[in-house]
Formats: sequence, C-alpha cells, structure tokens
Amino acid sequence: MEKFYIPMEAEAKPLLIGGFSGIIILTLICIIFLWWRNKRFSYAWFIGQVVLLVFGFKSVLRIFDLTVSRAMLSEEISLIVGSSALLWAVSMVCMLIGIWQLNSNEKNRKE
Repeated sequence: MEKFYIPMEAEAKPLLIGGFSGIIILTLICIIFLWWRNKRFSYAWFIGQVVLLVFGFKSVLRIFDLTVSRAMLSEEISLIVGSSALLWAVSMVCMLIGIWQLNSNEKNRKE
C-alpha cells in the first residue's frame, strides 16, 4: 500500500517552525529579563505558559507527518488537535494566574 502525506507546500513546515521558534525565544528572553529585574515568582507562570504552548505546537506539527493511507486518520487528527487545544488551554490558565499575581503585587505595593 502506497503512503501519501497530507499535501502542503515544501517550505510551510520549516517556515512555521522558524517563525514560532523566533517568537518563543524573544518571548522567553523578555520574560526572563523581567523576572530577573523584578524578582517576582509570578513570572514563572509565564514560563509555564510558554513551555505548554511549545508542547502544544509540537503536538500539532505531528499532523503534517501523518500518512493519508493510515486507518482512522481523521480520529487521530482529532485526538492530536484536542490534546493540543488542552495544552493551549492550560497554558492560558498559567498566563492568567501570572497576570493575577502581578496585579495583586501591584495593589499591595500601592497600599
């Protein structure tokens, strides 16, 4: 049985990986700088968000490597998208906790 991969442009996957990696590295540099400068643990939640986001992105990239001839392909893609969405949702919770804690720290400083 001949295998066919999901069709897409040859440079699409490397472009996605390169763009995502560049933005994530820039984001991590900013978060680490702010954490170092302000010495607040709240920034750890943003690091957690980025890590979970990277795992979600890595999970979605698996879709591009699936072969069309596989049985239950649509179910496998749905599972990958669902697990990636769950990772994204948990990453957003990390971001919200970080924002909440930073906001609480600002209110405590003003009082």
